[in-house]
Amino acid sequence: MTIARPVCGSAFALLLLAAGLAPALAESITREGPPKPAVKLEYAKRPATDAEYSRFWQDALSQIPAAVREGAKVPSEIYATSVKFPDGRTLTFTMLSAPAMCGSQDCAERIFEDGRVIFDGQMCANVDGHFVSADGETLVACERPYAIPPKR
Repeated sequence: MTIARPVCGSAFALLLLAAGLAPALAESITREGPPKPAVKLEYAKRPATDAEYSRFWQDALSQIPAAVREGAKVPSEIYATSVKFPDGRTLTFTMLSAPAMCGSQDCAERIFEDGRVIFDGQMCANVDGHFVSADGETLVACERPYAIPPKR
């Protein structure tokens, strides 16, 4: 498992095309070389009690006292989506939006590959601003890039 660390350097930026139209593609500037395509993550949202989605976050959900979960003004929710890349790699991106798991602007994000957590960290809670490079190397959340560990 890799703890999420932002990728440093000014060579990263996400240039959204046709802003406001929720495009499926955008261009991203990578560490080196020419721009390459990026795909907007299209998360599905379900309650944190959903059996299929809660499996991604059982450890974290078990740490939130029931009184906190039930008394929260905003319900706990889980966002998830899977992306299959041209090289055959499939990654599942998931965010837990729950009391005690989110800061003022960030929530817990995990990336799974073959049922294993390969990325675990906090990032921008606005899932409308989440993109992944077409090669699966970089996740960009609200214009902040995060390196995705390579396939083992």
